[in-house]
Amino acid sequence: MAKDEIITTDCSMFPDMLKKSNFLISSVYRATLLENKVLALALTKVTLNEEGRPVATLKTREIKQVLHVTGNAMSTYLKDVATSLAGRTMFVESEDGSFQCMNLVGVVTYKSGTGTMEIKFEPEIKDYIFDLKANFTMLNIPMMLSFRSGWSYRLYELLTSKAYHSKYDKNTGNVFHIKYGVSELKLHLGTVQIKDDKGKINRDIQRELEKKEIDYDYIVNELVHEKLKSFDKWSDFKRRVLDVAVSEINEKSDLQVTYQLLRGGRGGRIYGIDFEVTRQDAVVEKTAKDPVKVPSAEELDSMADQVLEIIEEKIKISEAKALLKAADYDLARIEQAYSIACRQEEIHNLMGWLTAALQHGYEDRPIHKVRGQSAEDTEEFDAFMENLRAQKQAE
Repeated sequence: MAKDEIITTDCSMFPDMLKKSNFLISSVYRATLLENKVLALALTKVTLNEEGRPVATLKTREIKQVLHVTGNAMSTYLKDVATSLAGRTMFVESEDGSFQCMNLVGVVTYKSGTGTMEIKFEPEIKDYIFDLKANFTMLNIPMMLSFRSGWSYRLYELLTSKAYHSKYDKNTGNVFHIKYGVSELKLHLGTVQIKDDKGKINRDIQRELEKKEIDYDYIVNELVHEKLKSFDKWSDFKRRVLDVAVSEINEKSDLQVTYQLLRGGRGGRIYGIDFEVTRQDAVVEKTAKDPVKVPSAEELDSMADQVLEIIEEKIKISEAKALLKAADYDLARIEQAYSIACRQEEIHNLMGWLTAALQHGYEDRPIHKVRGQSAEDTEEFDAFMENLRAQKQAE
């Protein structure tokens, strides 16, 4: 996509632009790429119910069409999205140091009969998601949905919310400098989690987040358990998260991003990042769906690492890359396929099963397994049994 173009959706079920509260953008949380995309779609549909509570209703066929999800597994995967959304906590702080700690979503309901998912947001969150008048950022929905990396999605949100609300400087024009501490950025991007496996936040971490001056280094280095950190080494974070995100943002968005490292103390320790962000005047133009683009070696390494985080079983880097190729380098499709796999009674060859699921779109139901058969043979057997059942019903 050219730098002066932003794609628009090829259907009218969702608007092309979203007003997203800067409080939501600046919250510290970890989310999958699909979760972020589903939330973005939901925020475009927010209305108030009879009780004055903000509610969004999404149709799974619309989500599948817009996100290009194949197969019939959307309802299953939405269970994981719903669980994560219902557990997301948001801290809202005022300039005088006052703050509120609240949950984003109260109840998520999926109705298989109508194929709809209803998201009931908490009443306290209304002012941050409905009829926004100030302190929001306009996000281009089709462009956000085009990101293949969760790191790119989050970094773009963060930089956009800063750049488009900075005062215009006639000397620098549309060029802005946005600084983040390394620990702060890791928390915002989600490479460091603040919630444990049970979805709970350590009290010490919560107290630190509630302070007017948050010590992100203290949270990351002292309070967060090692198992909740990804890409802890700076070299890994730079190569597999930061550079990948900047590269995709430069390729697909209305921002041109470079950065300089901030060093200080003994040995010139890297403590921060100074992003130079150039805003482009975007021309909204309809374009056809982009062909599959093979990521660079560094992008592929970063995406493979994310696959390793998605799949709990131990697989090789080469196998993760093979899954990415089968999924046309779409992490959301791998998350979807693995979610279905976790609900099967028995799988003898996980990699073969996932590859077949990505290539052929397995449905959201237990798939008959025959011991000793390959994934392809199993699929053929399933198709035979399905046709046989259909013939008997016709008789």
